[in-house]
Amino acid sequence: MIKGFHTLIRLHQWRVDEKRRALGSLLGKARDLENAAAKHEESVTNERLVAASDPAGAGRYYGAYAAAAVDKRYALATERAEVELEILKAQDQVREEFRGLKVFELSQEARDREEEAELAKDEQATLDEIGLENYRRHK
Repeated sequence: MIKGFHTLIRLHQWRVDEKRRALGSLLGKARDLENAAAKHEESVTNERLVAASDPAGAGRYYGAYAAAAVDKRYALATERAEVELEILKAQDQVREEFRGLKVFELSQEARDREEEAELAKDEQATLDEIGLENYRRHK
């Protein structure tokens, strides 16, 4: 029988940390995609203003730019949706690993309490024996 769950606890803690790091990376990627989408929308707005100010020059090319902008907006939204799915999966994995960690931690705590109770019982028995021996000597 194993002495304790300390090694398994460390292993599961490492796994939880790995899953959390992966989740953090995905959240960073989602934030970057949001920033890219915001910059893209700002760029589209600026191009629209330029095209409106010079309809004969820049305005004639705005249609092609707008079509490309729509494609890019769709690509960013698609990638964002894919990252959101990955985030949900990663969150589930973190929860599952954490659940596994908690099982071992609670088991170790119960084992520690049992050991403490056993030690306290043994100590009390020894003290009782010493007390009885002292009582017999004094009589």
